[in-house]
Amino acid sequence: MNPKMSLSRAFISEGPRIAISGRRKILSVLLILICGFIAALGVRPLEAETGPAGNGGKPAYDRSGWPERLVIAYPSIGSKEKTLKRYESLHRFLSGYLEVKVEPVVTDGYEPIYIGFQLGSMDLAYLGAMSYIELSEVAPAEPVVMELAPDGRAGYRAVIIARVASGMKTLPDARGKKLALVDVHSTSGFLIPCLHFLEDLNATPAAFAKTVEFTHSHDALILDVAGGKYDFGATNDLDLDRVCAERGLKSDQFVVLWRSQAYPTSPFAARKGLAPGFRAALKDAMLAAGQEQKVQADIGIGGFGPVRDSDYDKVRALRALMN
Repeated sequence: MNPKMSLSRAFISEGPRIAISGRRKILSVLLILICGFIAALGVRPLEAETGPAGNGGKPAYDRSGWPERLVIAYPSIGSKEKTLKRYESLHRFLSGYLEVKVEPVVTDGYEPIYIGFQLGSMDLAYLGAMSYIELSEVAPAEPVVMELAPDGRAGYRAVIIARVASGMKTLPDARGKKLALVDVHSTSGFLIPCLHFLEDLNATPAAFAKTVEFTHSHDALILDVAGGKYDFGATNDLDLDRVCAERGLKSDQFVVLWRSQAYPTSPFAARKGLAPGFRAALKDAMLAAGQEQKVQADIGIGGFGPVRDSDYDKVRALRALMN
């Protein structure tokens, strides 16, 4: 249908088709007056769906070069199924906010994540402080947000724990007993406690303990110490509280033999090769997701906070001492 004809018919009810051009002039004058009135009031008409008024209040991001999917990598926490379930509500929120498909990947350790960033097959990863530093040394990456503790703190403390029933009260009491560490890439489960052994006890963990074994997750370490498989183990206060809550353990069945000073919490790191507009939107999406009660409850955090690469310089300094 001719657009001009349809517009004309919309203003004709009955009678002969006369003075149509005059009516068009009147309509044009009215439109000019209306637009002027709107401009005087400072009211913006709805423009593009990507703008604040047309996209649920979100900023107007530059969408050039956006990926069709967002691949998020996690080192396994207990099991693949448990890890995916823990972050399911986060993935739903990100997919809705960014309007892209979210594909989570659970890896066996940290090395596959480093390789994935190098190859460009992974876009975002949940890491500890030391594993983020290691990643940034082998692939272009930057922190997007950091986890907040349930009480809102942007930090945690490494702890060495034992069962109250063991009778141990301080770390020297654990000498000659079975020690559990998490992973050589773990900040609180390896780096921080190892430096304490070296600097304050003048001994390596292997020289201090009867045996040293890696559990490869904080969950497994805490459960194995509770079950008596290991006499003492290194983790952090946030994971200790989380595992106790999730597994029905009582926190008073553990004794803290040693506690470190505070260190920055775990970041989500993004590949720098992502389009600038997408990286900006991803940061906003993560911060907004952290305000959702469902996301907080499922992950066991108090939300997400802003972060800078320099926030992890304190951990870099510790790692330099180890090297």
